[in-house]
Amino acid sequence: MQKILIVDNSALMRRFLCDIINADKDFHVVDMSADGEDAYNKITSNSFDLVVMEMILPKMDGLTILKKLKEENITCKIIALTTSIREDAEETVKALEYGAYDFVSRPARLGGQKGAFGEQLLSIMHNASAGYPKKSVPPTINNTVAKVSNVGWKPEIVFIASSTGGPKALHTVFERLNGSVNVPIVIVQHMPKGFTGALAQRLNQLSDLKVKEAADGDILRPGCAYIAPGGYHMLIAENHNKQAYLSINNDPPINSLRPCADVTMASFNKTTYRNILCVVLTGMGADGTNGIQEMMKHKNLYVITESQETCVVYGMPRSVVQNNLSNESAPIEKISEAIIKKLGG
Repeated sequence: MQKILIVDNSALMRRFLCDIINADKDFHVVDMSADGEDAYNKITSNSFDLVVMEMILPKMDGLTILKKLKEENITCKIIALTTSIREDAEETVKALEYGAYDFVSRPARLGGQKGAFGEQLLSIMHNASAGYPKKSVPPTINNTVAKVSNVGWKPEIVFIASSTGGPKALHTVFERLNGSVNVPIVIVQHMPKGFTGALAQRLNQLSDLKVKEAADGDILRPGCAYIAPGGYHMLIAENHNKQAYLSINNDPPINSLRPCADVTMASFNKTTYRNILCVVLTGMGADGTNGIQEMMKHKNLYVITESQETCVVYGMPRSVVQNNLSNESAPIEKISEAIIKKLGG
């Protein structure tokens, strides 16, 4: 049974969370804190399997706790509690950069424990506690089915897919990309509505590239990166002049995902893009695998996957590797270098 610490300023919320968590046979709340200072002291002097923690706390906020734990090399899986208001969204993105495993938006009203919030929280907790142990996965080899043409092959566009651990991974990639990126970059990061704008703003601050949350009708321009808005699918389309633009819709989720990387990838097949660089970063599940398989029937692809040792969750990249679809695997610190190299930089 997993030992859980709950950290929240509200006594009512602490009790609400405790009821949800203790109703699951795999978890048991062993302690609670009402402020950040007490939480930090408990985390550093005890062994918890998971910490469910509000980010805005008295005495010491959640970001400070995450920073101090990182500086002291203390490993602790923390699930952040947040809201979708702009200020909290910005804090949440920073929390993910500083090492929070994942986040869940707290409900506006405290209702029954079997609601959507409780289901989402427990799902994230089960994923985190599963640990995704470092199993023996064969390294990527060069004789893949990924289609690339001759030595002079250069991509016309870059597509990046990521999920759990993705905001931190994207931070690492974009702070290393430079002005030599002369094609558009399109990103699907699994996040709910209200958070991708803050992520785009954060990446835009640290990158030489222009990064924005995608909007319906955005024209794809070289040196610009577009993040699919949370809660919406993003498609690539072309106007009558064969100019590529983004189409945003709220069609039903695919495999419980919206945005979904497979959906965006499928839309490429209706465009005149021929040479596409696909990058699959850390994430739960297998989103992107089917999309790559279908794109290979129509396009010239080069596929880069984040290697196992740096993934928060080696799910999406592992699926691509095990289906023999990856041309190259690299740790997250080397992904930007691999992208620039393929772009001819």
